[in-house]
Amino acid sequence: MKNDQRYVSLSSYLSTGKKPLYFLHCLKTAGTSLIHYIVRLHGRDRCDLLYDERQSVPGLLASVSNPIEQLHHRTSHLPLAIMGPFLDQIGHQHFHWMTCVREPMARQLSLYRYLRDRQDRPLLQNLGLDFSSLERFIDGTPRNSQCLFYHPSGQADAALEALDKLDAQVIPLPFLGTVIDALFANQGVAPLAPIHINRSRRDSSDDQISPAVQAMIAERFEQDQLLYDTCYQRVAPLLAGLEPARPTVETLTATDGLERLHSLGGPIHIFGTNTAGQALFRWLNQAGIRVSGFLDSRNQGDILLGRPIQQPEALTAEQMRMATVLIASETYGPVYRLLSDHGGGRIIDAFDLAKTLMLTEVGGCESHHHPPLPINAPRLPDRRPAPPGWPAVPAQPPAGPPAPVPTHRRGEPV
Repeated sequence: MKNDQRYVSLSSYLSTGKKPLYFLHCLKTAGTSLIHYIVRLHGRDRCDLLYDERQSVPGLLASVSNPIEQLHHRTSHLPLAIMGPFLDQIGHQHFHWMTCVREPMARQLSLYRYLRDRQDRPLLQNLGLDFSSLERFIDGTPRNSQCLFYHPSGQADAALEALDKLDAQVIPLPFLGTVIDALFANQGVAPLAPIHINRSRRDSSDDQISPAVQAMIAERFEQDQLLYDTCYQRVAPLLAGLEPARPTVETLTATDGLERLHSLGGPIHIFGTNTAGQALFRWLNQAGIRVSGFLDSRNQGDILLGRPIQQPEALTAEQMRMATVLIASETYGPVYRLLSDHGGGRIIDAFDLAKTLMLTEVGGCESHHHPPLPINAPRLPDRRPAPPGWPAVPAQPPAGPPAPVPTHRRGEPV
């Protein structure tokens, strides 16, 4: 029997139950952007990204059995269809489950572009996919691959039942921004500007879809369409007319950032002493904008680039109220709350700009000497039986006693 109580009201749909998040990442459903939101909201050290060699049932069981990681948020391409027999060992009631669904026509086009640009990888070569045309590509891929991700039958009703048993929050792609903004607001954090990462490369031929291909997609992904339509019909009435609980945080950009900062009268501080924050400092300094100093939650008293490093509590309430703080840290949510708690005046998110400036300084190459950057697309591994959404043999759990079911202690942050 289905348990669709999550969709009874807006509050029940948006509620996370103060549990750690588990994002079921079905390929090409805007999941990489959602992961970036989660990492920025909670911090990378609170997120366990189970990709590559960790993308397996044993890898997941090892993660949830680690006491240090019990309150971590998790995300993986590991299909629910494979995880199903091991949900009790995983401790599924410990998590707030989330996933995104996408209209099949748009998803197949995006999937085609995404895999076409990676067709030289051994995994895709072993599958024998034909990228010479969209029609030939679709003909070589499994039917109803979104439904297959959630249930091995590939049927919409079975996929919905599997998701409802988890009390999963299923987000149709058009509502992703609204749901994410509500998630940030419920955490006491101003929402970020829209994030779009890992978009598939398009060319002019992609916009010319023949009626034959449209009919082919409609026939081969009929159950995926039913899954999407059902989820859309559940969610749309709940979110109709929903007003943002908080305005979006001000964001610093290369096009208008300098003009805005030149007009400020109070002191400017950069939160973040990492290489991205330092690159932002140099950019502002070259433009003649004086930065008073750096803020850091752990460091105090040192000098960086000729400016003092202070903790926010070292500034008086009046100093904080008059200051503009540019967040150059990837960890946005905890920093925003910290600044707000200390009476932060004008808070501006500058991380994406700072990261771009840092990459420009090092020639566009990511280096292990630099702090982690915003998440790129989780790489398709070279040695897998099949990519996410393709039928696969369930991985066996590790030998030994079952992993203990983690419990969330009431009152602890998530």
